[in-house]
Amino acid sequence: MRHLTAPRLLGAAAILVVAAACTPASDQPTAEQALCDSLAAFADSVQAIADISPETGSVEDIQAAGDAAQEAWDQVLTDAEAVAEADEAALNAAWSGLATSITNLPTDVPVSEAVDGIQAAVDGVQGTYAEVRDGLGCAA
Repeated sequence: MRHLTAPRLLGAAAILVVAAACTPASDQPTAEQALCDSLAAFADSVQAIADISPETGSVEDIQAAGDAAQEAWDQVLTDAEAVAEADEAALNAAWSGLATSITNLPTDVPVSEAVDGIQAAVDGVQGTYAEVRDGLGCAA
């Protein structure tokens, strides 16, 4: 998976901090709603990873779902640039863990044997997502 790199995630986190400091306060409600919407889409894409059946899913299915989640995460980063005080560091770390789990998914074992690590990483992203969502005041 070409999109899932730690340096890219760290650079994006730095951009969030700088962009948040430069955002006019009058645009905050609109920017926050856009971020809430992209966070919800990201959460849905992470859930799609969790919904892949260990019995019938393949490594390719998980990798494709991971690519879709990366695209949703990229939108979160874009929308977070316009939100003052957008604290995505914890979510960024959780997503990095999930992305790494997907990238390192062994291809020489059945998905049913490899899914535990993916599920633990999904759980981490989902828990952190709920904290970020609540911190922004997004609808559940």
